[in-house]
Amino acid sequence: MMITRSWTFGVAIGVLIAALAMPAMAEPIRLKFLFADYTGQPWTDATKVLVEEFNETHPDIQVELISGVAGYANLEERFRVYIAAGQQVDIYENHGPTVQHLVRSGLLLDLVPFMERDGLLDEYVTDLGEGVAESIMAVTDGKLGSLPSFGSVSAGMLYNPILFDEAGLDHPPVSWTWDEFRSMARKLTKDTSGDGTQKQVGFVDEVHYLYQWMWQNGVFKDFTQDENGNWRYQYLESEGRETIEFLAGLQQEGIAQYHRANTGSSGAYLGLFGEGRAAMRMHLYSSLVRLRDNHDITASMVRRPYNRAEVTDFGNAAFDLHLVATGDPVREAAAWEFLKWRTSREIDMRNAQMQNTFPWRASNLQSAAFIELLEGLDFPDEARLMAEYMVERGRSLSRTNVRPAFKSGAYPNSLREPVFDAIEGKTPIPEALEQVQRAFFAELAE
Repeated sequence: MMITRSWTFGVAIGVLIAALAMPAMAEPIRLKFLFADYTGQPWTDATKVLVEEFNETHPDIQVELISGVAGYANLEERFRVYIAAGQQVDIYENHGPTVQHLVRSGLLLDLVPFMERDGLLDEYVTDLGEGVAESIMAVTDGKLGSLPSFGSVSAGMLYNPILFDEAGLDHPPVSWTWDEFRSMARKLTKDTSGDGTQKQVGFVDEVHYLYQWMWQNGVFKDFTQDENGNWRYQYLESEGRETIEFLAGLQQEGIAQYHRANTGSSGAYLGLFGEGRAAMRMHLYSSLVRLRDNHDITASMVRRPYNRAEVTDFGNAAFDLHLVATGDPVREAAAWEFLKWRTSREIDMRNAQMQNTFPWRASNLQSAAFIELLEGLDFPDEARLMAEYMVERGRSLSRTNVRPAFKSGAYPNSLREPVFDAIEGKTPIPEALEQVQRAFFAELAE
C-alpha cells in the first residue's frame, strides 16, 4: 500500500528544503546523538564504529555520541532531562513503541517530508513491510517518526542440546505446543548427583520473560484507537488465568524455577542455564555467542511454544532512530542526512554483519548477500529460522510499533510483578489479574 501525503510548503518548509541542499561550509554542522548505550552488546559497538565512519566520510557533518542509560524508560528520562535543560540533542535512539507520544507531541520529527523530498518514501515503506508504516502512522497522528536502528535482537526459547541428547530427547521442533514443552521439561528435570536432590531443572526464567507468556497467549489483543486517541483492546481474563496456572504448575511440579531478578544481566549470566544446570530458558539470540564464549555452553534457540493458536513467534528487543525537532532547519537537515545514511540498504547490511544478526530492510532480508551472511553467522540454523519468520511476516521483528506504548517502558513492573506474585502463590490469581488489568489501562491512558 502506498502512502500519499499532501504538503503545503510555507516559508518554514522552504527554509528546510533549502537547508537540505547542504552547501559546503567552513565549519562542519555538529550534531549530538543520544544513543542506547548497552556496554558490551554488539549493537552498541556497531553504533560507535558506524558513527566514526560517517564522520570520516562526511566532513561537513560531525556526529557526537551521548551515552544514554540502558533501558527504555531510562533513555526517555535522559532525553527529557536534556530537552528540559535546553541541551542539544539531534538524533535519539529508543524503542519505537515507547516514544509514540513524543512523535504525536511534535518533540520528534515526522520523517515523511524528508523521504518525499529525496524520493525515498516508497522505498522505505516497502522495506518496512506490508502495512507496517500505515500501522505506525495510525497511532502517531499520521506521522512516521521512527526507522529501525537494526533488525532485531530476537528472544526465543534457548535450549541446551547436550542435555536433550543425554536424556534421549529430540530437540524442540520448529512448531511446538505448551504441552510438548511441559513434557520435555519433566524429562529434563533430574537428580544428576544421585543424592536425592534436584541438580538439573527443565526450565528456568525470570519475571521479565514470564510476563511475555501473557502476551503470547493473547491476554491482550486487537488494539485500536478511537477518534480521541484512546486505546481500545480486548482483555481475556480466562487466557490470563490459564497462563498463570500453567506457569505456576510447572514450578509446583518442580520442573521450573523462576527468579524475580534479571539474571540475564548479572555476573552469573542466565543463572542455572549459564551453569549448564537448566535445559531451557527464554532469552536473546545474542546470548548464544555469549554463552559459548564466556560459559562454554553451546546452546540453540527455537520459537516459543504456543498454546491454543499457533503463534510461535519470537519476541524481540530492538531500537529505532528518531530525529529531534530542534527548530533549527539546518541541523534537522543534517540529522536527516545521517539518518538516511545510517538506514541505507548498504549500511543496514553491514550493521547486521557487525552485530552477527539481521538487517531490517525487507529487500535485504531476501537478498543474495543476506543468504551469504546467514551462512557465515556463528549460529546459522537459528538465524535462518528467524529470517524465515521475518520474511513470512513480511516485516522486520523490530517493527512492534503497531501495539501501544506503555508510559513506564516496554514491560512495566506494575504489569510484571502481579504475574510473578501469582505464580509464587503470594497473590490470588483473580486479584493478580485485576491488578494487571488496572495497570495495563493506566499505562495506556493519555
